[in-house]
Amino acid sequence: MLRALVEDDGWDGAAAAWQELRQPYELALSLFHGARAALAAGDRPGGTALLREAGRLAEDLGAAPLAREIALLGRPRPAPDGLTERERDVLTLIAEGLSNRQIAARLHISPSTAGVHVSHILAKLGATARTEAAAIAFRDGLTGSSPDR
Repeated sequence: MLRALVEDDGWDGAAAAWQELRQPYELALSLFHGARAALAAGDRPGGTALLREAGRLAEDLGAAPLAREIALLGRPRPAPDGLTERERDVLTLIAEGLSNRQIAARLHISPSTAGVHVSHILAKLGATARTEAAAIAFRDGLTGSSPDR
């Protein structure tokens, strides 16, 4: 059954192996990564099914950090269309780990202007922190790259 749920990019084999070995945490982790791959490929129903199973396992295990990551990935996507071109540029630099001062230098704007852009981005994405905005950017492909590459 899991093979039908997991994208064929290696995570299906990992999930099947962990299931066979009766290792629920590793299974949940494999399902989570399979869900990320499915969502990135545009398979929302498949990714959601994997997230649901991974979330159930993580909750049963009391694996709070993994459960939070699963919940973050499973959150309804905010509409990225609301970002301006400049906000997308700033978001890309946030995802690279740059500070407001570094963003300002890179984009030739003032640090306070960079801070305003960051505030608008957080609000539009529904993020509470820069790291969450970066995670959303990677998840939704708003930066053109992923943290795994």
